[in-house]
Amino acid sequence: MKIIRIAFAVFLVCLTALLFYLGGRYRITTVKYDAAEMNRRAGEKIFEDDADIKISAPVIKSLLHRKIFKEANSIPKEVIKPFVSKDTVYLSLSYDVMRADDRYVGILLRRSSYFRRAAHGDSSVTPVNIDIRNNRFVEFYDVFDKTKDPLPSVKSIIKNKIGNDCPLFDTLDSEGFVPRFVLKEGGIDFVFSKYEITPGYCDSFEVNIPYASLNGLLRAGFNL
Repeated sequence: MKIIRIAFAVFLVCLTALLFYLGGRYRITTVKYDAAEMNRRAGEKIFEDDADIKISAPVIKSLLHRKIFKEANSIPKEVIKPFVSKDTVYLSLSYDVMRADDRYVGILLRRSSYFRRAAHGDSSVTPVNIDIRNNRFVEFYDVFDKTKDPLPSVKSIIKNKIGNDCPLFDTLDSEGFVPRFVLKEGGIDFVFSKYEITPGYCDSFEVNIPYASLNGLLRAGFNL
């Protein structure tokens, strides 16, 4: 009986290790839609025939079901949802994979659009950061050490990086504003949508900050 218990314990350890390994295996594929395909999937005409629709969205697939991946895969739909309209003349969604390893996934969604009779087009960026091992999205204080009050220092670094390239609204300095970011190899890109902290002519943009410039601000447990 003792041998059977030992063998069963070894089996459980091996099974757990296998599930952990398989759970961490994933790949990122792309789905593409145009106006005709979007109309077909909706079962009704949600875009006019002359609408220029270019949707290129990431889909994270894994051997085992991962709830966090399912949630991440739904984000592109939410990004374009407000712009699904017969008044939409142009809608584009693209993405860049900034980081994809056994620890983190960092994806940046880029959306641009134009409504019929609108004075100007619009654009936005949406970061998606996933902690693979802990099955959750990565937030600001998952990366930065809250005990060191990092927010003012991070904002100061961002402002220095932007310099005189674009005039800044007061938004960045407001107490409740936490800049969004996307994880990448070697650093972090802080991302800002059009009109978020600058005038519209600055469009959406990213500010890259190497990890070396953030020494003393990062959490001790954050895996670079």
